[in-house]
Amino acid sequence: MIKGQTFYSARNSELRGINMRRSYVLLLSLAIIFIALSSIPLLSSPKVIYFAKVVKYPLPSIPEPVLKGDLLEVRIDLEDVSELSATIKNPYSSYELSLDKAFYDNRANCFKALFRIPGDVEPTIYDLILKFKSKGKLYEIVEPRSVWVFDEWPKALKLLFCGDTKTPGGVQYFAEFVRTVNLLNPDLLIFDGDLVETPTIKSAWDLFIKWFLRIRVPTYIVIGNHEYSGASADIYKRIMGYTNYSVIIGDFLFIMLDTGPEGWIPMDQLKWAERVLKENFNKGFKAMIFHHPFFGYKVKEERIGILTNISVEDFDKLVDQGLLYKSWYNHLDEARYLFKLILKYDVRMILTAHTHTDINTIVIDTNGRKHYFITTAVVAYDIREKDIRGFRYFLIFSNGSVDERTLCYDGKSITDYPTSIPIDTGEGILPYKLGLIEYYYAPSNDGERYAVSFKAVNELNQTFHDIYVEFILPGDRTFDEYKWIPEKPRCVVRKVNDKLYVRLINITLPALSEVKYTVYAVEDKSPPRVLNVTLADIIERGGIAWWIINVTVYDDGWGVDKVNVNATYADKTVDPVLIDLINASNGKVSYKVWFKLPPEVSEIRVSVKVKDFASNDASISVNITKPGLKKEIKSEHKEVGLPIPIQYLVTICVIVTIAVLLVIFKIIKRRGFKARPS
Repeated sequence: MIKGQTFYSARNSELRGINMRRSYVLLLSLAIIFIALSSIPLLSSPKVIYFAKVVKYPLPSIPEPVLKGDLLEVRIDLEDVSELSATIKNPYSSYELSLDKAFYDNRANCFKALFRIPGDVEPTIYDLILKFKSKGKLYEIVEPRSVWVFDEWPKALKLLFCGDTKTPGGVQYFAEFVRTVNLLNPDLLIFDGDLVETPTIKSAWDLFIKWFLRIRVPTYIVIGNHEYSGASADIYKRIMGYTNYSVIIGDFLFIMLDTGPEGWIPMDQLKWAERVLKENFNKGFKAMIFHHPFFGYKVKEERIGILTNISVEDFDKLVDQGLLYKSWYNHLDEARYLFKLILKYDVRMILTAHTHTDINTIVIDTNGRKHYFITTAVVAYDIREKDIRGFRYFLIFSNGSVDERTLCYDGKSITDYPTSIPIDTGEGILPYKLGLIEYYYAPSNDGERYAVSFKAVNELNQTFHDIYVEFILPGDRTFDEYKWIPEKPRCVVRKVNDKLYVRLINITLPALSEVKYTVYAVEDKSPPRVLNVTLADIIERGGIAWWIINVTVYDDGWGVDKVNVNATYADKTVDPVLIDLINASNGKVSYKVWFKLPPEVSEIRVSVKVKDFASNDASISVNITKPGLKKEIKSEHKEVGLPIPIQYLVTICVIVTIAVLLVIFKIIKRRGFKARPS
């Protein structure tokens, strides 16, 4: 009996050990599977577009500038390419390109093709469509906005410069920035790194590419530290292409460099940049663009706007004074070499981002030549309290000169911070507004309506010339059948697929002003409507209650022009501090209206009057009662971004799940397993 009891106890212990080991394996497997599923690299995502996976150049992130009648260079990352054809296309026209030469370039380690641009091509930006065969496989690849055709090389360029959005968290700011770029209509845009928060997060690329592809103008992308996953930029290279490259537009030379994950440029890359500068020594305007700044915060804090009579020998003084950005101090040999290149080869502009705030200084060398070191504000979600999101808009010339009035917002001094052109009122500032240049088409601009209105409101103290305004109208009526308010503007008219594309010419948007046009072939006698007036939020801060009211209005005729809103309480009538346009689509226009009220106010009567572009109007009054105080918020944004970057949320979920599994395991271990005797 004792022997039998001993045997049963040993078997039970053995079974318990086996089951416990199985539990360990099961729990460990579950943890590993969860982690793997939570961080699947975006390389397997079908949504992300790998522009540079097969075609290396040109790309939407690196367009090719080319003259009419000249050769367009195409690089393909395959050895065997045949039956190659190319087409360039935009919404108005398309052109078949003739193949001049095709060969495998051993030095570049890729297949190269040279196509002739026709002499009758309209100078603008085009998509490139490539068709070819390689090893029996047929390819058809579209590289959007990748061929930039000129009549002749420009003497001046309007360059819009920005950086750092870090999607998914910064998507609402990037979206507003893209809308602004499309209205202002620069010659080119350079976006300087930190496109995404983390390159292995699929949604980050999905959101960035969604808005990136909506940009109308030629756009050049520079890599930032957030495009690195550890020491690797492989994902960026497959989506956006080269991490360092040069662009020549006539007498303009732009050199894009990679400061890597730690904020410095390796010597081999600097040697490459020097070769490019030597080969293009006679170019009139030279610029370097990289992510981490050369000069650091001390330049801003001490308002060091100009450094005069500087030579390469003064580099050590700059180091000793603590003027360099911190990431360069462990790489002073590289910093010195970079500074030497800038002075020796007369690099006019050095454009950087990364710090999420403006930093500016001008270095005047011993030859009296100016070198503009500009670090721009950005459009990221994580900026300092009260700092603005924004961009720069330079006017540069092929002889090497810069219109210094365009270095900073409204012609400010470079030490009168903030110096970027703002797209918002500042982080944490109430009332908060995102979008200081607002515009919309009403009711819609889709080629289906015989009446369309355009309105742009500029709340900035800066005038913008040659903004982009284009109406799309049904083409079953001639252009002369359409009438205009206030008057017929200068325009270019194209008829494509039964639609009229009417591009207005030389439209100026003055500072602190608005521009309106209505084109119509039908009258509008119907009044607009107020769809809803509701309380969005109440924020109490510093003895003030901010009442935020949602107002949505509608007009399906010529479209909504404006709304007037006021609030009444205790026989007092107050006007709003801010009326913020949130969205305009399909006749609906939505606003957030901010009222500044005493905290004791518990009920207001909101009156709304809406007027359309045909001067029809409607009004409504609504009583709104305070439902109870809500928590103070930092700022009210048009769209809600992720308050915590998505990769951190994934990490937190993984940790919490593993912790729960371990607790379950401990409970099982404490209770033991009751094995059934066979």
